Amino acid sequence: MTLSTSRLWFVPGLAAFLLLALLPPAPVCGQTLGQWTPSLGPRPDYEAGGNPEAKHGSPGGAYIRSIVPATSAIGSLKSELPAGPYVGKRVRLSGFLKTENAEDGAMFSISVEDPNGVRLASDGMGGRLVVGTSDWTKCDLVVDVPTTSSTIKLAVGLFGAGKAWADGVALDVLGSDVPLTNWPGKWTTTGSAPQNYEMGGDPSVAHGSAAGGYIRAKPGAAKGFGALATWCVPSNFIGKRVRLSAFVRTEAVEGAAALFLSASGAHDSMLGFDNMDDRPIKGTTGWTRYEAVVDVPSGTTILGYGFFVDGAGAAWIDGVTLEPVGPEVALTGQLAWSAFGSNPGDYEMGGNPRVARGAGGGGYIRSKVEAPRPYGAWVSGSVVGPFLGKRVRLSGYVKTEAAQKAAVYMRVDGPDGRMLSFDNMDNRPILGTTDWKKYDVVLDVPPDSIAITYGILLYGLGKAWMEGLALEPVGTDVPSTHMVNPYTEYYEGRYGEAAKYFPERIARSPASFSYRLFHFLALHRSGQVKEAQAFLAGVAAGLTDLKWAGPVVQFYAGTLSEEDVLKAAANVDPKTDKEQRCEAYYYLAMAYLLKLGGVQGDAPSNASKAREYLEKCLATGVTTFVEYRAAQAELGRLKR
Repeated sequence: MTLSTSRLWFVPGLAAFLLLALLPPAPVCGQTLGQWTPSLGPRPDYEAGGNPEAKHGSPGGAYIRSIVPATSAIGSLKSELPAGPYVGKRVRLSGFLKTENAEDGAMFSISVEDPNGVRLASDGMGGRLVVGTSDWTKCDLVVDVPTTSSTIKLAVGLFGAGKAWADGVALDVLGSDVPLTNWPGKWTTTGSAPQNYEMGGDPSVAHGSAAGGYIRAKPGAAKGFGALATWCVPSNFIGKRVRLSAFVRTEAVEGAAALFLSASGAHDSMLGFDNMDDRPIKGTTGWTRYEAVVDVPSGTTILGYGFFVDGAGAAWIDGVTLEPVGPEVALTGQLAWSAFGSNPGDYEMGGNPRVARGAGGGGYIRSKVEAPRPYGAWVSGSVVGPFLGKRVRLSGYVKTEAAQKAAVYMRVDGPDGRMLSFDNMDNRPILGTTDWKKYDVVLDVPPDSIAITYGILLYGLGKAWMEGLALEPVGTDVPSTHMVNPYTEYYEGRYGEAAKYFPERIARSPASFSYRLFHFLALHRSGQVKEAQAFLAGVAAGLTDLKWAGPVVQFYAGTLSEEDVLKAAANVDPKTDKEQRCEAYYYLAMAYLLKLGGVQGDAPSNASKAREYLEKCLATGVTTFVEYRAAQAELGRLKR
């Protein structure tokens, strides 16, 4: 699981830069701006294609559209070119955008970088996204290309659901009399839902002056948050501790108002971060000085900072100052805890597992329904800066009461949501009623890591408490507890590796149809067809009833029809119906790709039918199911 799209990891005003990571090698500069490449992520929520440089109004152009309802991801088309012809000059990226139901907005972006990947200039249309349904809109982004520039990265992006078209994209050299559209220190309006807020002013003015910045929620607008944000190139702060301070007053803030300060590195990794998640400003308050303090390690490419309001209410800010401080000034900010899991509503959870062992308090999670579905998780995370390239240990004390299955977990993510290391104690779960005991999870944090998340899990009935949680670097002499996840191997197309590890999961959870079906598919797709058929025959012979997802096994074995599977997936409970249809659509898609269950037909028509089922799977929106994740990965492969 990853929380990078929530406010827990939010870096207002910098979201556009997510579009500019991990581009292909730079093409030779010519009359065009290079090859435009879709960037849909490992779990593609979008389709994208075409050429943004097509002449405006002519046939052609480019498009990006979401294929998953209510997605909160980003889809884009990217290009990259050498900065050489533009070094020392002012340039304008221009183009036309048209949108349909793009409630979170569409944009162009440009970033100028040096040979080390440090951002020297950029503009992501902060505060001027093209939102909703709009006709063709002309967009201009003007930046300088410093003499140390190496690369210029361009993107057309769509935030969230909807559709966007782009054409007429061009890069021109301008005179210095044309004003820049973005620069370090310029305040822009941004956030997850800036359209729901009135925002403006200059937060940098002296405290007590007549000006300042403000954010005010519009009446009835409950979705998302609004932010005033700016940024700077961190060259003067590298290797130092930095303090952001400002004066804030609030009026009837129901959610939270807060400062934020972020030191970001390669691939938008969070090297230092504080958004006051552990001390939000609420209600009505008078002018008060607040601080956020983070370290700015080597490898930091951008410092972003500002303030935001999440929910109803209003806030004012002035006297913003960013300054280096000595090591005697304490770091601020611990990321808040939040509910997560495939069925978090079946559980009650709260508290702070970081409190010292025996100090009272702590965190807890307990089932609150008669038959809780797996699983619930009480989760938080850490910036990666202090741990990059190191081995880390998460330790904490846990006690349980009649727990069906509980565990401590930690996960390290890389660019585009790739899971780099993981342990959820699946091979050593905490069962039943236990007294306080210390548990350790040890993982490596590779240099390209961007996020660390951790917490406590509960599967099914029972209750678990946790306290004394700590995260610390350890030597390589401390053994890693990393667990190979066969689903991850499967998603990424390493079917032979997946087939090696599913039997261990099946042995621990013999009633799981998911483990058995994915093991069968992994065997089949790794070329072990005879072994796959023998395994499936054994599973089918062991069926005693038509409990879901038994009908899928029978379909693969040739004793039930495609229609029978769809009928069996239907359920009177809306949630169960959606979940079982998600599973059914994925397994039927695999039947068409692998010619299972008596499927005939030629490869093109079967691929078309498989794609139809995969898109139906994603349309269920059951994002926590392994079948949903597998469908996203499969669609990505089909599009390649």
